[in-house]
Amino acid sequence: MLLLSFAGEGSQGGLFPESFGLNGYWLVFLKTPDYLMKFWTSFALAGGIVAGQLLLCSLAGYGFSRLTFPGANAIFYIIIIMMLMPYQVTLVSSYITLDRMGLIGSYTALWLPALFSPFGVFLMKQAFDTFPQEICDAALIDGAGHIQTAALIVAPNNQPAIAALLILGFADAWNMTEQPLVLLKQSYQYPFSVFLLTMGDNRLETLSAAGVLASVPLLVMFLLFRKNLMEGIAHGRFK
Repeated sequence: MLLLSFAGEGSQGGLFPESFGLNGYWLVFLKTPDYLMKFWTSFALAGGIVAGQLLLCSLAGYGFSRLTFPGANAIFYIIIIMMLMPYQVTLVSSYITLDRMGLIGSYTALWLPALFSPFGVFLMKQAFDTFPQEICDAALIDGAGHIQTAALIVAPNNQPAIAALLILGFADAWNMTEQPLVLLKQSYQYPFSVFLLTMGDNRLETLSAAGVLASVPLLVMFLLFRKNLMEGIAHGRFK
């Protein structure tokens, strides 16, 4: 009965479309440049966020894994607690801070808070814990600093964790909706994820084609790094 109600005659919300056409794809990919402009804007924004996360989370993960300093365990437990907090909890405090910095209405307001990823720090720390300490000690004895050891030795040998953070961080940044709505002032600044929400359901062919376009980056990344993703998440388990 449920399937019949969804796919009933004249229904606008059926499981299967009544007809299929390429008009929506022609409109999204060729006729209207707004869709591709939003797509590349979102791609650049998400790429910048992920690049910053890879750098900061790798350094922070190495610090918690290999260095000893006062309060390290307490700070790391605070980071774990922050993993349980959704964006909505910290959005007000982020808005107040960014407003005082004069960044509201710019893409920096989206980029700067997203650079720090509690999950990324946790993932990299757990992955770096599995790397042999003897190799790090040998590198330090040979004159390499901690940053060189982290960047040239430890991180390249933990590619599954890097790939997992790359995919999950990009997916999170690519699908952000609350932050742009609150931190950006003009609608033309909205990324592709928010743009899809504002399209409405009166243009189903166009919305379907835009949805396919939005899924392409994540699908490609998953197909390229799917093995590393599963292995990297396994490295991030609790010990």
